[in-house]
Amino acid sequence: MNKLPGENYTLCDYKYFLKVPDNYHLEYDAHYYSVLYTRLGKPAILKATMTEIRICDEYNRLICKHPRSYRDFPLYITEDSHMPQKHLYYKEVNLHDGAYYRRWASVYGDSMVTLIDRILRSTKHEEQAYNSCAGVLHSCKDVPHRLVQEAADKCVEANACKYSYFKKVLGMVSCYRHCHLIRQTSFPFKYP
Repeated sequence: MNKLPGENYTLCDYKYFLKVPDNYHLEYDAHYYSVLYTRLGKPAILKATMTEIRICDEYNRLICKHPRSYRDFPLYITEDSHMPQKHLYYKEVNLHDGAYYRRWASVYGDSMVTLIDRILRSTKHEEQAYNSCAGVLHSCKDVPHRLVQEAADKCVEANACKYSYFKKVLGMVSCYRHCHLIRQTSFPFKYP
């Protein structure tokens, strides 16, 4: 009987993907790990250990490695070299950068600036949060500023700085204020 090898064995979980999705990130354990964008539409194998994520092609050749993430944010683990040139250049070309969304939020008050800032900081690459910021700010277009500020206050206090939560809170605040206003202005009908 031969001796056992001197190195430790590592347990590994395998996940096979028929094709790399359009956003060139593979999902494992509620996190998304980037793959070189040229692999779009091609098969891939994700190998997960306790400390590392390895992504291989269909012939089991290593494409890339990432340290495994257990944190809540960011959910997208993106290596700059995996991004296409137009995505890397996006920040420089796009007029709507993080400063733009922070300036826009300042119209509504400090809590809104804090909300937008937290949304922008929740991802490794700020660009991944631009759609959420635009959604939050566009949903405020026809709402009085004091209601927007109140909804932003509630989101910041709850530490729930996400588009979906803000939209829900804004709807609740608007409905509450609208119903309260109707009660104050309605007069009981009196007979002469």
